[in-house]
Amino acid sequence: LESKEVDLVAGKTSRLEFTLRQVMPTPGWASGDFHVHSVHSVDSDMALDDRVASFAVEGVDIVTSTDHNFVSDFAPTVEALDLRDWLHSVVGLELTTLEMGT
Repeated sequence: LESKEVDLVAGKTSRLEFTLRQVMPTPGWASGDFHVHSVHSVDSDMALDDRVASFAVEGVDIVTSTDHNFVSDFAPTVEALDLRDWLHSVVGLELTTLEMGT
């Protein structure tokens, strides 16, 4: 755990930086989430970079995009955030009638 004290001021942005360390070694194992929505899905408003970063900081190894009726590829975002050593992505799709009725 790491903590920092910060004074919050209305209307002002505060930036905190932390170094993450893996505390539980998992050689030979991989964690993954195989049903992930992003801003491209009707039921999520999380931007791609925020979505990808959220999995990286949690220590998830594999993330599969499954936006509703939209093919999202997290790989370019993983690359742009320089997270390819920690996070791998798989392209998926959740094909639904959510937007078009039943």
